[in-house]
Amino acid sequence: MVTIMFCGFPIGASIAGFVTVPILNAFSWRSVFLLAGAMPLLLAPALALWLPESIRHVVIHGGEESRVRQLLSRISPQLVFEPRTNFVVREERAAGVPVFHLFRQGRALATALLWIAFFMSLIDIYFLTSWLPTVFHNAGITLSLAVIATAVFQGGGVVASLALGFFVDRFGAFRSLTFTFFLGAVCVALLGHSHSIAAILVCTFFAGCGIIGGQTGANALAASFYPTYIRSTGVGWALGIGRIGSIVGPIFGGIMLSMHLPLTTIFLAGAVPSFIGATAIFVMGRTQISGNAKSALGMAASS
Repeated sequence: MVTIMFCGFPIGASIAGFVTVPILNAFSWRSVFLLAGAMPLLLAPALALWLPESIRHVVIHGGEESRVRQLLSRISPQLVFEPRTNFVVREERAAGVPVFHLFRQGRALATALLWIAFFMSLIDIYFLTSWLPTVFHNAGITLSLAVIATAVFQGGGVVASLALGFFVDRFGAFRSLTFTFFLGAVCVALLGHSHSIAAILVCTFFAGCGIIGGQTGANALAASFYPTYIRSTGVGWALGIGRIGSIVGPIFGGIMLSMHLPLTTIFLAGAVPSFIGATAIFVMGRTQISGNAKSALGMAASS
């Protein structure tokens, strides 16, 4: 469910790529920015009115049983609760600065690895989103087709986001995300060796599956990894660290283009962050498996 929710970003980005082409042809680049600025302003009132708070969050903070009943009835109208029903979430809470708890109770290494994965993933996403049209256009592809290729990159992210939930349920989050990021690294590297339009579009699509799909999965992993009382802090800090990567990515691409490096070198360099992200998720998975095994042994010994 979480991966389906997060696929809204690549869906919007993919639609924007296809819509941009006729807007550019009919008007100018300024109209694209005007439209992009107006749409979030129109969406904000709807979110303020209709976006509900997390039920777990409402229960943990207490005192709003009627609000909990209302939210649950929206999810399943068949549910009926007595007016004096108390709702309980059996989950830890801790006092103090929330960000410090990201590094306590054995979460320090996992948090650091998660930040690395987010940082590397968003380097690649923004590097490719920002420079794919320019790189392809410089290689002799028309600007319209270059923009469409970027939309195909986002479309791959949509498909991967929708499919990833199935693979996570079947093979686990860490295995699925490791493979997904690795797929993105391989396909980005292959882009430098693609010479036909069909090959470019195929590699771009699967690069989007790997990199954008991996980021979507990482969002869901962060949301499920932390307990409710620090969940927003954990996801927010991971995304914040990742946003540093989103700044570095376009700069990184611009420097390489200014050096007039060959396409094979540019895309090979672009594959490195996704490979590092795959490694970080893999190591995070191994540490969690090891930690769970130690906990199980400790419980067995104590009993």
